[in-house]
Amino acid sequence: MKNITNDFILEWRHPSRTNMTLVLVEDYSDVCWYLQFFDPNKAKIYGTGGCEHLQESVRRLVENNFTCLAIKDADFDRVLKNRQENPNVVITDKHDIEMTAWSHEEVKSRVFNLNGKDYDDGLVSSLFEILKDLSFIKMYNAENGSHMKVRNIRALEHNKIKSLEELLDEIGKRSPDVTMPTAIEIQDYEKSHDTLDYYDITNGHDYLWSFTYKFNNGHIRNFNEDIMVEQMKGCFTLDLFKMTEMYAQIVEWENRNHRKILRTKAC
Repeated sequence: MKNITNDFILEWRHPSRTNMTLVLVEDYSDVCWYLQFFDPNKAKIYGTGGCEHLQESVRRLVENNFTCLAIKDADFDRVLKNRQENPNVVITDKHDIEMTAWSHEEVKSRVFNLNGKDYDDGLVSSLFEILKDLSFIKMYNAENGSHMKVRNIRALEHNKIKSLEELLDEIGKRSPDVTMPTAIEIQDYEKSHDTLDYYDITNGHDYLWSFTYKFNNGHIRNFNEDIMVEQMKGCFTLDLFKMTEMYAQIVEWENRNHRKILRTKAC
């Protein structure tokens, strides 16, 4: 982590960076989402390798008197009402940038059309239901600091939807040192949060992987998560980005710091 931040500090001390602003995002794959929204002559975007790296990099950069902006996935911050105290950090409108884009009807319709199908709201909605148990397990994990190992767990596999018990059993095997919640505890947790927006609690990678799997009738063919992401990026235009809360937060940051780093028109 220290080496990543040190690299930023060394690069941004160079005179060629005087009028440039460093924009940090969580994952290296997130960079391509934001390139179309920031002026390349005024901002340079870097992935940091995760939320903890991003938060630490921003803290140390500010301590060293660098002006920077960071964009963090909301994850469960909004639904758990975890306030973002750092004025140099903005969070995505929905769970992450993928779900923020997917929440726009224009993006969903266009992705269906690009793959030769009419928009199917039933498929879109059914996948949220399929992922509901996994999403709430992850939310429970975040709220309670349980340290369950939930990364890359699939709710849909071999054309079969895993039950809540199966998900907990699989996670439990990966997390031998964790006291696992029972299925009843997770069900009660779901009931106590049943008004939440699925776009806020569903991980984008979980959703996109499951969508392409289901779209291909259980067989991974030419249409996969990477291709879907590329299609979504093309559909999530600057005009749609301007409709988001995160865009408004970035404009506020620009005004506070007297820096204009957003594009004024689509590239």
